[in-house]
Amino acid sequence: MSNDKELRWIKFWFWAALISSWFTFIVIFTLPLGLLFWLTSLIILFIRKSKLKWYLIAFSAWTAIPAITFLSGIKDYFLGDAHFRYVGLPTSEFYNLDRDYRVWNSTSGCMVFGFEPLTHIPNNWAVATCTNVFGYQRGVYRGVYPTKAEAAEILGQHGLLVNFSDNNGRFQFQLNNNRYFLAGLSYNDIPPTYSLDNINVALVNNQLLILTMKIEDNQSVIFLADDHGKIFARYF
Repeated sequence: MSNDKELRWIKFWFWAALISSWFTFIVIFTLPLGLLFWLTSLIILFIRKSKLKWYLIAFSAWTAIPAITFLSGIKDYFLGDAHFRYVGLPTSEFYNLDRDYRVWNSTSGCMVFGFEPLTHIPNNWAVATCTNVFGYQRGVYRGVYPTKAEAAEILGQHGLLVNFSDNNGRFQFQLNNNRYFLAGLSYNDIPPTYSLDNINVALVNNQLLILTMKIEDNQSVIFLADDHGKIFARYF
């Protein structure tokens, strides 16, 4: 094979693999074939010792998208808006603040397209890495974070019955001669059906409010809120 013809073939493999890598994210069902073609092209470029292999690695969707997502996760962490990304239908306690990393959870839903490992995993790695190195992101609750069993035990030992008053969706109550507020008892924008009378409340280290109440179907729920009244977890 002449050098010119070989060079044309090398360029063909490079451009075909590069373009197809991005095309697969537009036409989702081509993802497996697109990845296989990209790997094949990359192997050929390595065998041919072409410098284009490095450009294919750097600018293809298979590497660029995870890199961009990783950097986006770092950005969100420093802005105080980092989330762990998952797929699937969320459970009732899915949106609780993560106890270990103090990060909120999010889901892209039940429909899985196949590229989620390239967008979700790098983001989660970035958020976890930044948290391990720099500590909790700003703006999140940093205090003691009891488990469901621990919260129930604290309420049993130290809880006091109080009555809430509703002031245009801003709930207030008296505890130990101090007035406390909750921004709202809805959770993930879902308002429960509740009674505001005789709610069991405990205050921990002047930074954590634990309260329990009955909602729809006579179900008991434990809410955890910071001292500013922001609910960050609920246990059924």
